[in-house]
Amino acid sequence: MLIEVTEDIRAFLRKCGTSVKRQYEKASSIDVDELIQRVNAYNEEKNLQTWDEKVKAHELVQGSAVLSMDGGGGKSASQGPGGSGLTEIGALRLKMEEKKYQQSIRSLRLKEPFYGRNSGAGWGSV
Repeated sequence: MLIEVTEDIRAFLRKCGTSVKRQYEKASSIDVDELIQRVNAYNEEKNLQTWDEKVKAHELVQGSAVLSMDGGGGKSASQGPGGSGLTEIGALRLKMEEKKYQQSIRSLRLKEPFYGRNSGAGWGSV
């Protein structure tokens, strides 16, 4: 998913080194998965341990507009799992959502077939 590069995102990217700074100096968009990877790498590289010290991706993306859902800056559709067009993170999110859904409907089973109780009665019968 491509999002708009806001001033907060640009300020963070300037801290990520000269090559990253040059790459995004005039960029108007960035792939969310790439931003998350850069945030994680930055926190690890700077050895930031506590929640207060760490750069938080969710704070960086606040106020940023979604420009495209195709993930143009990240992995291409052919690189996604099974060629599905999803990035690895997108595929994991989809699996988690499906698992949560399956768990939520597990207890919702029909006790008897819909047509079983009054199957001999016609529409006009009372």
